[in-house]
Amino acid sequence: MRFSVLDGWRGVCALVVALHHLHADSHLFPLPFLRHSWMFVDFFFVLSGFVIAHAYGKRLAGWPDMGRFVRRRFARLWPLHAAVLGAMVALEGAKALAMSQAGIAANNPPFSGETSWPAVASNLLLIHALGLHDMATWNFPSWSISTEFNTYLLFGLVGLAGLARRGSILLAVSLAGFGVVAVFSREYLHTIEDFSLFRCIYGFFLGALVHHLVHPRLGWRLPGAGLLEAGVVVLVAVFITAVDREPPSLAAPLVFAAVVAVFAFEQGPLSRLLNCGAAQALGRWSYSIYMIHTLMLVALGRAVNMAEKLLYTPFTAPFEVNGQTRVLLVLIGPWGGDALALVYLAAVVGLSALTYRWVEMPGRRLGGR
Repeated sequence: MRFSVLDGWRGVCALVVALHHLHADSHLFPLPFLRHSWMFVDFFFVLSGFVIAHAYGKRLAGWPDMGRFVRRRFARLWPLHAAVLGAMVALEGAKALAMSQAGIAANNPPFSGETSWPAVASNLLLIHALGLHDMATWNFPSWSISTEFNTYLLFGLVGLAGLARRGSILLAVSLAGFGVVAVFSREYLHTIEDFSLFRCIYGFFLGALVHHLVHPRLGWRLPGAGLLEAGVVVLVAVFITAVDREPPSLAAPLVFAAVVAVFAFEQGPLSRLLNCGAAQALGRWSYSIYMIHTLMLVALGRAVNMAEKLLYTPFTAPFEVNGQTRVLLVLIGPWGGDALALVYLAAVVGLSALTYRWVEMPGRRLGGR
């Protein structure tokens, strides 16, 4: 069984995350909903737990099954991750060349800090978000890929022990992840460099628990499906708008669990909308959208930085968010920023369609063999 409506949700959320990372002066940029949309990564964790529990919860009966599971999940995540990493290494090499040959200054030395050579190795091994670095490295969103792959390993071991179909075990593991994040994270759910693995475990096993509770009832008619769908969408909108890096953010996976539980039934008008061709295409390309968009932002940032150095004209301005100084593209004004956002999203979607076909799909076929 394929949950096509949840695939549509995944595509929409991937676009929102991509827009969240575009730091350009626009009418959308200051909206609290967009500024707090980092939490949609936790929707991906919850949905992944739900889908993986459905696909593999009853199939992990021995070590050969575990081997196939790990191989297929690795083939699902690693090829695109490695391809984007390679492109970012090439961009960093171009920066080094521009500095040495053309004398163009850069804000940071090449292959240092978040783009260091040791971080290339940890990224290739999918361990870069396990506390090895004190910052997110190279392709920023890939921290969640690192934690998710290692959470797959934990789920596989739970499945081998015959416990993946016991709701009490799924709840206990999810609560353990929640507990570590709640007690030790300085920014509550917004933990990336330190306790991100436990953040993923919390959401992933909560999603697996939702599958355990909901799946036996999916053939039932959901009373008031339309109202329930509208209700959880409003809940998400209000929650994301109102909450940032505060204690209530710890409830975000619970909010997303409600979304997954309701839309898994696929019975309301919003489900029909998410089943349309455009939403389904976004769902297919969602992993590429999530992984590719920062590559485009890095390329844009390098181009703007080079233009500033060559033309001696500031195109950006500093702004502060949550105590951190960021760079905002301000040259073109809010309406120009709106147009840039549309062009950027269209470019991300277009490139993602290509990487889905030429990188993701071949990787999946290799994993299947």
